[in-house]
Amino acid sequence: MAKDSGAMDVGVQEIDSEHDLLLGVVRALEKSVVSSPHAQVEALLQQLSEFTRVHFATEEIMMRLYAYPEFARHQLEHARLVEQIEQVRTEFAQGHVQPTRSFASALRHWFSEHVRTHDVALARFVRETVGPGSP
Repeated sequence: MAKDSGAMDVGVQEIDSEHDLLLGVVRALEKSVVSSPHAQVEALLQQLSEFTRVHFATEEIMMRLYAYPEFARHQLEHARLVEQIEQVRTEFAQGHVQPTRSFASALRHWFSEHVRTHDVALARFVRETVGPGSP
């Protein structure tokens, strides 16, 4: 597990594992935007986009499966971030913008806050719905 990824644990293994992967990509992006070649930054932005979509799909399937009452609001948060990541990725690929360390730091902060609020609530709901020994 990455050094402070435990702070992003919500107690549902599938979500926690994906949070660790996402945090790793965000950290790599944070380091690479300063001095790495364009192709490496572009690859990390692509990886971030793909991992984020897969992770959000995992959460949204779980929300539907357990009839999570905050589904619409949680999904809207996901859609907003995906749109922002795609915008930066596209602009960077076209040479119009250079992601900065502050962009990557803002992503890390967004993920941390999202986990602390939305994902913790989702995990609690899933555990309460399924009962003892749940995911």
